[in-house]
Amino acid sequence: MVQPKILFCATIVLLVCMSNATNTPQELALLQWKASLADANSLSSWSPAGNSTCCSWLGITCDAAGHVVELSLPSAGLSGKLDAFDFAAFPNLTKLNLMNNSLVGVIPYRLCELPSIAWLDLGSNYLTNPDYSRLSPMPALEYLSVSRNKLNGAFPQFILNCTNLIFLDLSKNAFNGPIPDLLAKMTPNLVHLNLSSNEFSGTIPRSLAQLPKLQELRLRSNIFSGGFPEMLTTMSTLQVLTLGNNTLSGSIPMGIGNLTSLQVLGLTNNNFTGPLPMSIGKMKHLRAFHLFNNDLNGAIPPAIGNMTALQQLFLGNNYFNGTIPPEIGNMTALQQLDLRNNQLEGEVPAAISLLRNLNYLALGTNRLTGTIPLDLGCRQPLNLIGLANNSFYGELPQGLCRSFALEVLALNNNNLSDLLSVYRIPWCRKLRDFGVTKIIVGLPACHHKRATKLIMPASHLV
Repeated sequence: MVQPKILFCATIVLLVCMSNATNTPQELALLQWKASLADANSLSSWSPAGNSTCCSWLGITCDAAGHVVELSLPSAGLSGKLDAFDFAAFPNLTKLNLMNNSLVGVIPYRLCELPSIAWLDLGSNYLTNPDYSRLSPMPALEYLSVSRNKLNGAFPQFILNCTNLIFLDLSKNAFNGPIPDLLAKMTPNLVHLNLSSNEFSGTIPRSLAQLPKLQELRLRSNIFSGGFPEMLTTMSTLQVLTLGNNTLSGSIPMGIGNLTSLQVLGLTNNNFTGPLPMSIGKMKHLRAFHLFNNDLNGAIPPAIGNMTALQQLFLGNNYFNGTIPPEIGNMTALQQLDLRNNQLEGEVPAAISLLRNLNYLALGTNRLTGTIPLDLGCRQPLNLIGLANNSFYGELPQGLCRSFALEVLALNNNNLSDLLSVYRIPWCRKLRDFGVTKIIVGLPACHHKRATKLIMPASHLV
């Protein structure tokens, strides 16, 4: 049986013999790496035959002088290692994008032999730690992503030497320990920082507030502790802040309203306590507000109605009390409203029917009472209505199924006069004509044909 090493060497010799006098060191280096890959079917255009240069090969971009300046092969089905890649043969390479392939093995320290590299994306592979001690500074690097690999250990110190970084994504690995306090000082141009889904721990460094250009800070799904990092409320440039799935505690500071550029705020699955600050009404550009599963209490501030760009509001699994503020009707962009598992009381405000884009309404397990708004569902594309475990009474709205989008309806544990009357609502009878006849707990299915069930005892959902 021919040994793999002998076969590899023979392949290289054959490629050299096939090449003509015009083959450049860059082309030979590319062919050598192709030959080392276990699967390179997508690289059929990489061939020494003919008069074409590598500038016409898949994924290759050259400058006017014929130097390779970009190698971009995302999602190309490549399988193998980077060991045989001769990085030194590409002094003009500015972009290397190999994300979403099946590359394995150690990240070569010879990557640092790319003096002009500004964009490096090795994300979504199966790569392991390089020899960090042999990595030299990469001063031209601006974009670095190694997300979704098999990297671990402490925060890579060599990153602190990449002083021109604008984009850094280390998410979905197994890095651990603290974020270096020097990160902000050494990489002052950071705009995007994503350390999500690792095992980073300790407190979130106050020094991050010294990043004057930072727009996205994603730290969710780690082991960060301590209170809400109040210094972050001074970062007027922030557009995305996600701190969910950590062990943060304490109150949400009043200064949160200073983040007037914020579009996404994610604080789900922490241990935050106390009321929701009135200042949240200042965040008029916010599109997603996620506070699900904390220990927050008090009333929902009427100022929430000022967040007119909001599309997702998740306040479920807390201890909010009082009534649902009628100002919620001002949030006309709202698509998903989740207030389930709180201590809310009173009636559902009629203004909720003004939310014409609403497709998800979860109000289950509260202390709500009164009748369900008569025009609920008439002009809304609702596919989930969760009202279980409350004290609603009276009849069901006639327009409940009018959008033909309803997939989940949970009404159990209320005082409604006749739950089975949903089947007698004209629009609900029409939905049955789509061919769905699945019955759960004796209730004929009342939903779109794409759905699989209409759930009444669905307190686990709503």
